[in-house]
Amino acid sequence: LAIIGLMALFAEAPKNGEMDTYREQVSEAMSKSNREQILLRLLLVPNDNLKLKVMECILRTTVDQIEPEEMGMIIKTISDTRNIGEGRAEEVLALLVQQLGRLVRDQDKTGMEFRRTYAQIAIAEVYE
Repeated sequence: LAIIGLMALFAEAPKNGEMDTYREQVSEAMSKSNREQILLRLLLVPNDNLKLKVMECILRTTVDQIEPEEMGMIIKTISDTRNIGEGRAEEVLALLVQQLGRLVRDQDKTGMEFRRTYAQIAIAEVYE
């Protein structure tokens, strides 16, 4: 869990629009190394605390770092959840839906891609 916390530190979008050079370099290197895909794969591990940490980390990234394949992984994680009353599954789902909301509201290329390709599927899965 501590490693994911460290990843979150470097993934976090700058609050004041500025990011120091070192942190920006590390964040870019992690992004090029498929940070989000690796994190999303961790959602398969049956540990709610881990899943919550993963989603907290992903929610710190900028939306433009989410690739189309990762959008699909988020939706699949929602659709694969069977018992929302088990453990902290409801909290995990809330964070997954929050990420979908960020993608829907994004006005740039990433948001347009999500709305064009995944929005209808996401709506169906969330309301199923």
